[in-house]
Amino acid sequence: SRGYIDFDAVAVTSEVSPQEDGYSVVYEIREGQQYSFAKVSTVSEVRNVDASAFQDLANIREGATYNPATVDRVTSAMEKRAQAMGYGFVRVDPRITRNKRAGTLDIEFAIVPRRRTA
Repeated sequence: SRGYIDFDAVAVTSEVSPQEDGYSVVYEIREGQQYSFAKVSTVSEVRNVDASAFQDLANIREGATYNPATVDRVTSAMEKRAQAMGYGFVRVDPRITRNKRAGTLDIEFAIVPRRRTA
């Protein structure tokens, strides 16, 4: 939620409690570069589904610090709108393109066919 999309778990330690009734696990995490949002767009890969009907939901401010919950919120809102419009056969796939040099992420919310399950 603070702009970090990449991380590495560099060490893991575990120990049994002195009472031997539990244990703890400690992860040492190295965060990568901090990112902010850049270009946000919506596209449709489904015939007769107009991406412009969903663009207003992609209300992510350029320059805002990357937060995966924001991407999830927009994805869910778009899928709910698709359901309300009668498009139960689609899902929204957020596609993230990193620009490491600028420290930014372009997000493309792609409306794609939902896989059918047997």
